[in-house]
Amino acid sequence: MAYVSVIDVTDTTATIEITGLDTSYFQKRATFYWGEISYSNSDIKTFTVSSSGSYQYTYTGLSQSTSYIFAVYIESMQGGTYYYEDEVDGSFATSGGGGGGEPRFIAYATNNNTDIYVNAYDMWTVDYDYIDYEISSGSYTDSYRVSSGSHTFEGVPSGTYTVEAWYIYNNRPYRIYSSEDESYITVVIGGGGGGSWTLSSLDLGIISSETSRTLYGMTGQTLYSWSVAFSTAGSVTFSCSGNADTMGWLSGYNQTSWDDSAGRPNNYLAFDDDSGSGNNFEITWTCDANTVYYLWFRTYSGDAYSENVTITISPEAAPATWSYIAGTDYLNISSDMFASINLSDSVGVRFAVSFTNSGTAQFECPSGANAVLYITDYNYGYDSSTGVPTNAISGSGGTYMSLTVVSGSTYYVWVRGSSASIHGNLSVLITAPSSAVWTYTLDSSITNPSSTVTRNYTLAQRSGYYMAVRFQISGTAVFYTEGDRDRKSVV
Repeated sequence: MAYVSVIDVTDTTATIEITGLDTSYFQKRATFYWGEISYSNSDIKTFTVSSSGSYQYTYTGLSQSTSYIFAVYIESMQGGTYYYEDEVDGSFATSGGGGGGEPRFIAYATNNNTDIYVNAYDMWTVDYDYIDYEISSGSYTDSYRVSSGSHTFEGVPSGTYTVEAWYIYNNRPYRIYSSEDESYITVVIGGGGGGSWTLSSLDLGIISSETSRTLYGMTGQTLYSWSVAFSTAGSVTFSCSGNADTMGWLSGYNQTSWDDSAGRPNNYLAFDDDSGSGNNFEITWTCDANTVYYLWFRTYSGDAYSENVTITISPEAAPATWSYIAGTDYLNISSDMFASINLSDSVGVRFAVSFTNSGTAQFECPSGANAVLYITDYNYGYDSSTGVPTNAISGSGGTYMSLTVVSGSTYYVWVRGSSASIHGNLSVLITAPSSAVWTYTLDSSITNPSSTVTRNYTLAQRSGYYMAVRFQISGTAVFYTEGDRDRKSVV
């Protein structure tokens, strides 16, 4: 279990030290969150933990004389993958510009509400010899003296505590704040109040798919708190099945305190009583990736329940990641043919095709096939989240496409399932252009010929020439071709 201490605060910076880190895995990654009211800023740091199991981080660019809350989400590198380790949180207040004023102190619960952290700072504003910290709740009291810095009271019994800090000068105590009302901080440990509810905790780690856990009965006056994180962001449903008549709450990573008199968390994101089956809770929430959430639940009456109860946590399915593999290319085809391909889940096939003749070509998947095809004039790549090729030619995206093609040009055919789960063999019918496109070249005009005019041409396949002829007088003119092959002339 990690601990956090605010070890230095200035006008615009605050340095925290995290101790108690698991040294079994030296490579760590921590996400630092902070803000005035909510966690509006974040920073990710990768570091190698020291052999003492500690790490320091400095928040910078802060505002003077401002209170901040912060949280740290810690992960460990195991086998090339980061896994959730722990999260810690706290608060601090920056100093007010470096002149005058009075010292200040902060106090809050840490280590899942079992410890109280206290720190006095800006002590340069007064002369002092020691700092005394004191906590009290009813008849329970504890105190500690330091020459400077912070202190953590560990293993504090449940209750609502008054926390004070005094600075000692010439053996006389002085309050940190001049106002007596401002010199007390109230901290709740274990829910406070000495209530009759107990807490039962479980860490489910990071999950990526639906997970169910069955309780073989529920203990009376027990609040269950299960922590869980998710590998991808998205909507998550938390539900309960059985006949226990349960109620549930969902809270975030910084909302870990609870009320042991009322049997509920002090702060939460969502609450439900009877939306699920059998008078049980069901909560749906959009969760961030790699962020810890807490599912709290208990029986509505608080009584024990002897039969089975199943808790199910259902993240929405992660979006498909599409890919394409290269298939057999079909080049310089002049007649109809079938292209045989094999589709896998979330995997399509891409192949190249070119034609001997220019004209209209057709591409068609079998009737009723759960597939889509796209055509591009170059291999530009594709969007892996949608499976759509980049710069797909207009008309793509169905099971049939007609396209005017140019002889000798290469086109790319992309075929995938209509959904990520479609797989199997498929034959795409490619209909080659049925007739070639003719081309004509304009020759120079003939004007007012007075006798026979002959022009010689070398004709290429499916090509011809045309020209304008103008006569000075009316009459009959004859146009004809000669040569060793069939030629046609059209007026």
